[in-house]
Amino acid sequence: MSRFKEAPRDFNCPYRHHCPEMEGQSSFWIFAEHQRAQTREHEHWRVRDLMAAEINALEKTIREQSAEIDRLRAENKRLHQSRFKPRGKNSKAPEAASNGNEKGRPKTPTAAKKRGAPAGHPPWNRQVPQHIDRTVHIDAPCACPHCHAATDPSCVGTTSYLQEDIVLRPQTVVTSYIHQTAYCPGCRRQVFANPEGGLPFAPIGPAAKAAALYLRHEIKLPYRKIQQVMGTLFGLDFVPASSLGFEKRARQNGEPIYQDLIGKMRHSDIVHADETYWREDGKNVIVWYAGNENVAVFRIDPHRSADAAKCLLGERIEGLLVTDAYAAYNSIEVQGRQSCLAHLLRTAREIRQVLAEMKMPDTRSARFCIQLTRLLKLACALAIPTGHKAREKLID
Repeated sequence: MSRFKEAPRDFNCPYRHHCPEMEGQSSFWIFAEHQRAQTREHEHWRVRDLMAAEINALEKTIREQSAEIDRLRAENKRLHQSRFKPRGKNSKAPEAASNGNEKGRPKTPTAAKKRGAPAGHPPWNRQVPQHIDRTVHIDAPCACPHCHAATDPSCVGTTSYLQEDIVLRPQTVVTSYIHQTAYCPGCRRQVFANPEGGLPFAPIGPAAKAAALYLRHEIKLPYRKIQQVMGTLFGLDFVPASSLGFEKRARQNGEPIYQDLIGKMRHSDIVHADETYWREDGKNVIVWYAGNENVAVFRIDPHRSADAAKCLLGERIEGLLVTDAYAAYNSIEVQGRQSCLAHLLRTAREIRQVLAEMKMPDTRSARFCIQLTRLLKLACALAIPTGHKAREKLID
């Protein structure tokens, strides 16, 4: 058999573009397809290995989650069953069972635990009224109200009790105001004096308006419910839109008082300020607070910016301003500034947690956070009266 011989360097196959052994295909095209097939095969095997590793990881996660679900279900079942006592034969107390057998009597179940406050707990009683508006004397009955037997009039006694109730008067009080007018040379018109305890030319009086505002802002009733309450209990009918008019009028009358509170707040020795989100007529707004133990002022603003803070606090605070780290308060000039101690405590705790996760719980930064936490807790305890539980907890 002849050995394979290499072709000469300058040899050109006359059938390289149309080889009869390859069914007329080009040898260049066949070789290029062979190389691309090898590349695709390697890529397919690589993707297959990655998918197999991902499938194994997912199967491991599923097994771990299934075991965790089983454990949680068992724990939930145990906690649920621990809230209830068993009702079988084993629920009877051993002592009661033994006593019943000795005396020849059937077993009796244990007595249920008495509901209510524990033994020794002081009872709660209503506060005794400080005054009595009226006294009602009721004659002794001639017949017993229980068995209807005749009572003995020679054996009489007295018993008394106090009862508080409300007085409902389902009618309105209509007042006709007749003013005498006088001519004012300065105004060049007839003028009249304002009525005492009334509102000039107002169809609804101040007591009814105050009651409607109380129901709206303290009891949180909607406007239509206010209309129903006023109409049912007092016989005063008005449309729900009238309540909006009451609020606008009350706001106008209270504006001088509101501005006076803002002025007193801005000239206080110490002012606490904060802001939070609020819903007003279905819209997201910001409610701003500023005040101290003696005065508190709130303002609703659509923005959470430095201009909104200045609208409430002003350009300058004459005393100490206590806020969080929000940058909007930095635009206000103050004599002194104090950061909220609760935010400092929270920041120190978060830094310690980060250091613990980084496995550096005993660094200088961690020790500084611990000492700062103790100092701030002691500062908070100084503001709490002696003997209070919160003070003792902070000191400990």
